[in-house]
Amino acid sequence: MRVSDNIGKRFGRWAVIDRAENDKHGGSKWLCQCDCGNTGVVYRTSLSSGDSTSCGCRRSELASQRGRARIGPLSPRWRGGLAPPRCKCNRCRCARSLYYSKWRAKKCGHTPCLATLEELSSTVVDKCELCGVPEMELDQRLSMDHNHNTGAFRGWLCGPCNRFVGLFEKCPVNVNAYLNKRSTDAMKTQTHIPTEGF
Repeated sequence: MRVSDNIGKRFGRWAVIDRAENDKHGGSKWLCQCDCGNTGVVYRTSLSSGDSTSCGCRRSELASQRGRARIGPLSPRWRGGLAPPRCKCNRCRCARSLYYSKWRAKKCGHTPCLATLEELSSTVVDKCELCGVPEMELDQRLSMDHNHNTGAFRGWLCGPCNRFVGLFEKCPVNVNAYLNKRSTDAMKTQTHIPTEGF
């Protein structure tokens, strides 16, 4: 095969630009440019056999497509890229919340939310049910809160309130004792009247 035989030819996404220096064993290599713009040096045997058809961008695209098909649009791991835009209606929003609840419960070992999609769709509100901050003033949408032991739905909370309730549930006795102690100490400080100088 002559040196210039492959120049200008295409092998998959590779376009042969020029001949590269052979390896120490005499294997011929070619300088190629991928359709995405990357360049690379590829062995002639890899080009002719079809073992190398791109710089790796095709493999990444296929893996991303397989991942989206496997995960599905309701998964909490679903990301942007080529994904279709999310529907913002209450029904789809509640469906995503239920899906995430089941996924999170399986991962952490607690009971998922047992409310049905119809029950959940009728409870959507536009502000946090604990602190009262409107959803439009928050950085993210309200979260579905439920009892991790019984699976009963409780309400829609903002992110900070939802985390607070979850942490409070883990050790309510300690939190109440801490708050009562701090309140008592504050009252003692406020009611203390110095007697020196009288």
